[in-house]
Amino acid sequence: QHSQSLETMFACVPGLRVLMPVFPQDAKGMLIAAIEDNSPTVVIEHRWCHYVRGVVPEGHYTTDITEPKKLMEGEHLTIAATSFSTLEAMQAAEALKLVGVNAELFDVRVVSPLDTSQIENSFKKTGRLITVDTGHKSYGIGAEIIARVMETHAGMSQSNPVRIAMPDHPVPSSRGYTPGIYPSSKEILNKALDMFHIEQDRRDGANSALTKNIGALPVDVPDPA
Repeated sequence: QHSQSLETMFACVPGLRVLMPVFPQDAKGMLIAAIEDNSPTVVIEHRWCHYVRGVVPEGHYTTDITEPKKLMEGEHLTIAATSFSTLEAMQAAEALKLVGVNAELFDVRVVSPLDTSQIENSFKKTGRLITVDTGHKSYGIGAEIIARVMETHAGMSQSNPVRIAMPDHPVPSSRGYTPGIYPSSKEILNKALDMFHIEQDRRDGANSALTKNIGALPVDVPDPA
């Protein structure tokens, strides 16, 4: 159905660049940059990202294909997300503001070679890390990011890091079994609220701010807007 864990398999090939654009402007700019680059490159597009709208400049331009892109500034929590999960993380980060938690959000659009320097610097500031991955949880991109961060900055941790990803089994073919399979803004939000021990009434307020999540929308069109 989707690209679950394909990025992990390709990322295991030394010298192969793996890109996962989310936004239309990046999709064009990163593709052009990849064509002009001498490195062999795989571009993985999650089909749900095809519904994302944005301004795409005309003509020739390139987008960076070497590191993650910071989407939101924050000082309380670091969130690193890949592919479609980045959109869910954006919703969760907005809802977190209602309880006074400002998350620093990264779109991990370059899966390999993986540059975690920005994420590590953010973690040194926040002391908290959540990764959100469209692949499976075990051996995933989120696991690699957490390993790299904790390898050198474990002493700065204020809370155990959290991996949010697909469960370690194939995606069911029946839609009746898919609720809860895909990482959602609700799951991201509530894992973050757990980190800060937010009381129930404030949690309810933050959750009510979520306008949509994968579990509440048709599987094939999670974000029709």
